[in-house]
Amino acid sequence: MPETSKAKVDLGLLNLDTLIAETSKEPFQFTLDGEIRTLPHFSTLSPRQALQMDAGNVEDVLAELAGEKLAGKIMDLPGFAADKLIEDWMAHAGNKPGE
Repeated sequence: MPETSKAKVDLGLLNLDTLIAETSKEPFQFTLDGEIRTLPHFSTLSPRQALQMDAGNVEDVLAELAGEKLAGKIMDLPGFAADKLIEDWMAHAGNKPGE
C-alpha cells in the first residue's frame, strides 16, 4: 500500500488535520509465537513517543502502541532478536537506528 497525501495548503497555511487524515502509512508486520503481529509505521510515532524511545523507554511506548501483552513478549525476547525487530521496524520507515 503506497503512501498517499492529499493535504491542501490553503492561503499559505498547512492544514495538519487534512494531512494526518489523508496520509496512509503501511504498518510493519512480523511474526512472533507463530502469529502475524503489527506495529504502526514508525513515522507515525508522536514526537513524545520518539523521545521516549530515544530515552530507552521502549517498553512503555510498545505497550501504548501494541498493548501490554505484546510489549511484554517483545521485551522478553533475546536481545539480538529485539534489536533486529527495532532495526527492521525503523528500516521499514526508511530510518536507521540512532536517527
